[in-house]
Amino acid sequence: MKKFIFFAIAFVVTFNSCVQNTKQEYVIVDGAKIYNEDFVDTKAEFKGGEKALEKYLSDNIRYPLVAMDASIQGRIYVKFIVRTTGEVSNIELRRKVHYSLDTEAIRLVINMPIWTPATKDGKAVSSFCVLPITWGNLK
Repeated sequence: MKKFIFFAIAFVVTFNSCVQNTKQEYVIVDGAKIYNEDFVDTKAEFKGGEKALEKYLSDNIRYPLVAMDASIQGRIYVKFIVRTTGEVSNIELRRKVHYSLDTEAIRLVINMPIWTPATKDGKAVSSFCVLPITWGNLK
């Protein structure tokens, strides 16, 4: 049933590598350097890569009934930090669609397993990521 709902609502997830819309090498957040992807040697990555991220999302997504009943669709951009430990923190929405979809997107990111952090000069560093989640059949 879950897979049927998944395909029936045409839920599409696209992973847009970790990004930060600034040309600064890093910013300080809570006393720690958080790097822009353009200044790291390897970007932060969901453990197992893009396919594992897609599986995590498809296994854990819950399309809110209020949004489904109202045929609400759109693309949400969830921005977060992947810390040196691989933990996800400082979750914020860069683009919202509807409170029910926004809340579900945040829930998905909060509950993500540990990521592989970005590296710079052979050391793990914290970095920004943006995850676009598309709800519905957008073209």
